[in-house]
Amino acid sequence: RTMRSTALVVLLFALVPPIASANVELRSWSASPVQAAGRPYYEDNGGSLCAVSGPDFCVLAADTRVCHGYSILSRNHSRILFLGPSTAIGSCGCQSDTAQLWRFLQQQLQRFRWEGRRHGDLDWGPAPDVHSMVALLAQALYRRRGAPFYVQNVIAGLNRAGQGRTYCFDPLGSYEAVPVACVGAGRPLLQPILDRLVCTTEGKKLVLRDLSADGVIDKVKQAFQAAAERDISIGDELEIAVIMKQPAMTDADQDEQDLAADAADAVGRHRQAVLAARRAPRAGARIERHRFRLRAD
Repeated sequence: RTMRSTALVVLLFALVPPIASANVELRSWSASPVQAAGRPYYEDNGGSLCAVSGPDFCVLAADTRVCHGYSILSRNHSRILFLGPSTAIGSCGCQSDTAQLWRFLQQQLQRFRWEGRRHGDLDWGPAPDVHSMVALLAQALYRRRGAPFYVQNVIAGLNRAGQGRTYCFDPLGSYEAVPVACVGAGRPLLQPILDRLVCTTEGKKLVLRDLSADGVIDKVKQAFQAAAERDISIGDELEIAVIMKQPAMTDADQDEQDLAADAADAVGRHRQAVLAARRAPRAGARIERHRFRLRAD
């Protein structure tokens, strides 16, 4: 019995150090901000995106390949979401976080439309402009700073005056207005190419060259083709969205729209205010979408 008890004590003391060290490793492992139970919270699914803003247009371009390491999960995934008739957002990074962020933005837009209709706007309320969407996205990202969205975002669109604007975001909600924005895996390749092809310097300021929307599209295609030859995460197809300014509505068009609204609903508490706001001159926007083939290996 004495020998058995001694053997048990020796075995117990032999097992205690590995258990203690395993607990220490588990605590340090669980304390990591991006890992738990051996699985990463975040996953970079690749993607490259760029946006160029002109005097009366915006060009937003992204590839359609979704990657997981060296595996290709999708070859036809869109990274561009339209948030209104004159605003679009492009996102790349963790695909699950991108889907959650887009769903939140769409819910806020739907709520915005319902609020406009509840207050008497018979046309479901005016669509928010690019500055409103920038403020909404910045607040949404900063609210999640404790467990941030692993997403890099770019918002491009037209302001109320019909001028092109591009804003680049970091995952915590800080943003900057730039003439050319590049995010994603191909940013180190795309940014210097586009700065050389699309922009020029005036003193210490980087400004856009005198290019049309078609000229910017050609330069963006050249940049993505060059980057696709040097980065395996860029490939398959290039999706380009163009937002261009349209002339303001004429008086005849406004009168026709007012008559149609009167015929649709003759009762409204704020009808006079709504009609007065509709008669104000405003610039419209026209959206074009293009797809071009990149390398597919």
